[in-house]
Amino acid sequence: MLKITKISKSFRISKDRSMLALNDISYNFPSSGLFYIIGKSGSGKSTLLNIIAGLMKPDSGTVELDDKDIYKLKEKDKENYLKNDISIIFQKYNLIEDMTVYENLSVVLSIKQIDDKSRIDEYLKKYGLSDKKDRMVSSLSGGEKQRLALVRSLIGNPKVLLCDEPTGALDKDNSDSLIDDLVALSRDMLVIVVTHNMKYVKRFKTGYLKLDNGNLVGKRIPRKEEKVIERKPIKKKRNDKFIYQLARKNIKKNRGKNIISSISAGFSFLLLLLSTFFNSSISSSKINLINTYTDNSSFKVSEVSYEEITDSPLNLMKNKRPSYNDVYNLIDGKSFLINYSYDYFFNENVHLKYGSLDFTNFKCKPIYRSDLSSNEVIVNDAFYESYIRQNVSLPLNRSLSLTVQKEISYFSEISNKMIVDNFDRVVEIKVKEINEEFRYMNEPILYYPISFIEKIFKETEALNSTNDRGQPISFYTLIEESKNTDEIGDFSYYIFSLDEESKNYAYKLIEKFTEEDKIHLDNFGYSITTSFVALSKTIFLVINILSFIALLVSLFICGFLAYSSSLMNRKESAILSTLGASKNSIYQIYVFEQGAYSILGIMFGILFSLLGISIINYSVRKFFVTNAFIKSDPLTIIIFSLVMLIFEILVAFIPLKVIKSRKIYEELKEE
Repeated sequence: MLKITKISKSFRISKDRSMLALNDISYNFPSSGLFYIIGKSGSGKSTLLNIIAGLMKPDSGTVELDDKDIYKLKEKDKENYLKNDISIIFQKYNLIEDMTVYENLSVVLSIKQIDDKSRIDEYLKKYGLSDKKDRMVSSLSGGEKQRLALVRSLIGNPKVLLCDEPTGALDKDNSDSLIDDLVALSRDMLVIVVTHNMKYVKRFKTGYLKLDNGNLVGKRIPRKEEKVIERKPIKKKRNDKFIYQLARKNIKKNRGKNIISSISAGFSFLLLLLSTFFNSSISSSKINLINTYTDNSSFKVSEVSYEEITDSPLNLMKNKRPSYNDVYNLIDGKSFLINYSYDYFFNENVHLKYGSLDFTNFKCKPIYRSDLSSNEVIVNDAFYESYIRQNVSLPLNRSLSLTVQKEISYFSEISNKMIVDNFDRVVEIKVKEINEEFRYMNEPILYYPISFIEKIFKETEALNSTNDRGQPISFYTLIEESKNTDEIGDFSYYIFSLDEESKNYAYKLIEKFTEEDKIHLDNFGYSITTSFVALSKTIFLVINILSFIALLVSLFICGFLAYSSSLMNRKESAILSTLGASKNSIYQIYVFEQGAYSILGIMFGILFSLLGISIINYSVRKFFVTNAFIKSDPLTIIIFSLVMLIFEILVAFIPLKVIKSRKIYEELKEE
């Protein structure tokens, strides 16, 4: 039995004024029969019906069905009330227009968890709609739509059928037919009809409530014995198919906007993956990049001091050659060779000749390699490319002439005058191999064995120094005897690591160097690579910020489109609510829609990032001296994908907030 007790409802029309819509309405309905709620427009008829339907909470009073106050039910039980106990027929039908007749009814079965699709054909046949089952609802006539609305209301076998002006949009014949159907149905269920048409009230002499300005001014209670209505049990089974039905419909309907969302998500995901993989590859590949340099085991050792510059915040850094003992103490018993530096002699006037070719634009650096013969050298790829630019192939293992010319001068304390000696040697060398090196700030370099050059300097006599001293003096001796501030000694020593442990020890010393340290180590490849890594981190910090901004824009677009979709379908959502669909399941429709395109966008981002990595790796293979510099990490992709998807879904909570704040009766209000 349905019972309403002392129902009152008012609406605020301004800050200080309220309008009373219902005032202390009470009535006990039997379990079956046809009852009308009549009255003029604005008398409160539809408001009372909405309160009985559970769509509008009264200010006071109760609505009880089978002795349960529906406004004290938990959310789940309230949904079950709409799902199982009542059904509503609206004046404007409130069908899902862009679905077929059959799809509209299958959605109802899914919401009401009825596992018997034969009921669709049974009811369509009963109400003359069998031949319309595959037609779009939007193509039906008004009478056909109202019959379909009736079928939708009955297919779930409700206890109470509520009808809000059901004949308002129908012609006379269709109106009469519908009322006849309602009269027949009222034998086995309670049917409550809101109308202002007294013709049907007088014709059938049924019970009614008459309202005027929210007050109950008249009623008729039919004299009829109360009978127990036995509802046939319907086989039920959990079924969320309607979520995916409606989501697929929305996906097709909003295809254009969703593709924009998908591309936006994919592009931001692509940027994020590429910048992350590139940045991590650079950081993790630092040692590998250093090791591409032929002189990765050669370290220059200098003693550093700083002098203040007058009226300047800067300090002047001055180098000098440290003492041998300082260098020996620095290497701390590790496996190193200690040698003098000959860079002073190789900083200019160095020529490499082969036939008529005279090649000058290159640098010379010392290395220690036990596998090199005395006159064998190594050149880098930049040297090779500079060489062949002159249309000459670089000959391997053929004799080339290396000319080194350098004038030195110093004050002799023996003769008390300046001594000038010219180092002028032509040595035969052979290029044993061409080494590919990291291309950042790369320049042509010839690497010579330190033992070979040391031997040359020991063999080369400084003639004027010999004459001055009266005994043979080699250029090696001049370097050996030079002061630690003399240019001839290049202000430094070279040390060469003989194993990986020693090399790594030297790199750690370089990393730990501060202005307080007296001895400074340097390695060309290490310095270049470190500067590149620092520059790259700065660049990729900017790229990551841009990627993050792109991601935020993508999430905003995602949220906006989900919100837009919920607004476009807000009436549809309200219809689903009246059928008993939970707010959570309605929310899932938008999440599924947005999630599908988010996944598509993520897949697009992953696919194009992997393609981009392949293209970039191919393009930079010579620059980084590897075919796979950027490496993708499946775990990172999975984590990023999940985080992206979670964020997209969280953003889609906006429609849920809209659904929660929306008043269903307002969405379904007839215009």
